[in-house]
Amino acid sequence: MDDEINLLEYWQVIVKRKWLIIGLAFVCAFVALVYSLIEPKMYKATATLMLVDSGRGGLGSALSALSFLGGGSGAGGGASQLLPIVRSRALAEQVAEQIDRQKYFSKLLSNKKMTPDKIEQAIVSSLRGAIEAKSADLFELSIVWPEPLPAAELANIYVENLGRFLNSRSLNTNFQVIDPAVEPDAPFNKKTKLNAMIGLVLGLFIGIFIAFFMEYIEKASLASPLTSH
Repeated sequence: MDDEINLLEYWQVIVKRKWLIIGLAFVCAFVALVYSLIEPKMYKATATLMLVDSGRGGLGSALSALSFLGGGSGAGGGASQLLPIVRSRALAEQVAEQIDRQKYFSKLLSNKKMTPDKIEQAIVSSLRGAIEAKSADLFELSIVWPEPLPAAELANIYVENLGRFLNSRSLNTNFQVIDPAVEPDAPFNKKTKLNAMIGLVLGLFIGIFIAFFMEYIEKASLASPLTSH
């Protein structure tokens, strides 16, 4: 019976301050919608790789690949070791030397206030910030970029340089490209409807919290001895 009374009281508080709750919900949804519309478009291009142990040929390589796909210890360890290599400064510097800088970093190169060393550091930092990698059944290497075609081009350039990087250091881990990166059709961060729904739900929770807090303050002030006189 007490539970039913408490639920009724809760519902009465919500009904009492329904316009506050609804208003906050729509405000949060509107803010999320506006943010989604003005947020810069970003495109993600992903290349899919399968790791193979280059230290073994023929059947050994095939078994290594099967072990990787099945979650075994063969190439799975190589996958985890490959993640820090992909995200490393050394690989980013190698990629920075290979790319057409004017094509991908024209605005940065035209900045007269930056020294050549600062520009070099900024290019490497931009490449490292754009790279994403994850290892599951297959290894995925992605580039997040403001334009779709450069995203795909840079992802494939990264894959090529990753192979050279591994070979130049005589590392046993090697890979085969299952799917090269292709130009994405749409930005991956423009989820306008989803963001608006998240804002709406978040606004409802915030509104309900504020409604109960206001109810608590109101009851506390009425119960205070100072207000009874």
